[in-house]
Amino acid sequence: MVLGVVVALIPFLFVAAQWCMLQDLAHRALSSGKIGFFHNGPVAPEVWLISLDPSLQPSSKPEGYVGVLSADLLEHVRSEAHRLEPGEMSSYVRGDECFFFTPEKSANPSETDYKPAGVLVADASVAWALARFSGGVIAFLCFGVDVLLWMGVRYMKSQLQRAELAKRDFFANASHELKTPLMVIGAHIDAVRAQHESFDDAAAGIDRELARSERLVGDILLLSKADAGMVDVSIASFDVRETLFDVVRSLGPEARSRGIELSPVNPTPLVLGSDEDKVATILFNAAVNALRHAASVVRVGMTVQEEQIELFVENDGAALGNQEREHLFDRFYSCDAGGTGIGMALAADYAERLGAKLTADSSKGGTRVSLWLPRTWASEHLRAP
Repeated sequence: MVLGVVVALIPFLFVAAQWCMLQDLAHRALSSGKIGFFHNGPVAPEVWLISLDPSLQPSSKPEGYVGVLSADLLEHVRSEAHRLEPGEMSSYVRGDECFFFTPEKSANPSETDYKPAGVLVADASVAWALARFSGGVIAFLCFGVDVLLWMGVRYMKSQLQRAELAKRDFFANASHELKTPLMVIGAHIDAVRAQHESFDDAAAGIDRELARSERLVGDILLLSKADAGMVDVSIASFDVRETLFDVVRSLGPEARSRGIELSPVNPTPLVLGSDEDKVATILFNAAVNALRHAASVVRVGMTVQEEQIELFVENDGAALGNQEREHLFDRFYSCDAGGTGIGMALAADYAERLGAKLTADSSKGGTRVSLWLPRTWASEHLRAP
């Protein structure tokens, strides 16, 4: 608010400064007592002598003078001249006209009751018009800055409010995500004690819940490291096919528990030069999100195009709405299907650090999350399977 007021005052301060400079320039021009153009300043004012005798017109102008003195100016100058003391200066401003005038100096400085017969007038209209024009331009620019500041403040407020709500949702969702595995683990233990479940079955269920909790805590730690600037990119060669298989193997038990088919698509051997851990994390988090939204199938695969390599994860669930697709990679954003809103945000952060592009498409039903990598990262030729 204060900054906006300061910016709004800039054009007024500029015009005021220009007016003071103009007064000083006119005073020096009139003090010279020379008729003609005054050659000391950015815009030379013209000085001439106006007789106080109403029957007489202004003295002859220098060659090239094209200005026309208005009757109002002549009348004002002649009426004000008698009120001015020798050396005192007054002004006349109307529209683009700007004149300064002072009584003509006495030829004998010792005369104390000298009555001037004429008035020296300095025409500063050109400089005044330039100052007004410059002030108008600055006012327009300052108005634009004020509008941008106002819009920026409103946007920042809305973003802060949205971030605050997102954090509240995150803590609620994270608490739920962490509480659920503990409840399931407790249920398995109670079932074993009551001999309603075998130890092996309970151990398998406990392992699944522990893995889910470890993923959540791991994502939180990784996101914290990214915020602290502690994430390094380590470029090395690796076979992306093995990365796809690792993702499928890691999430196989969870997919089976949900009754979802998880399989690789076109796992062609292809050597990439990138950060294998971060590429794997991106695909893994996208696959976890896909399992949460899938109806029966999740596929992890790759396509090789002329200039790009696409590593994708797709599911056959309901297509994402516009809002869900727009905020899919936002931190702490979670839709009706649950989740904490960390995994996809972390994937987007890693993709940006790798110089890659992460997109989501639901135009053909379901959702396809794609990591686009430059073809130059791949080996010169695809190795045979």
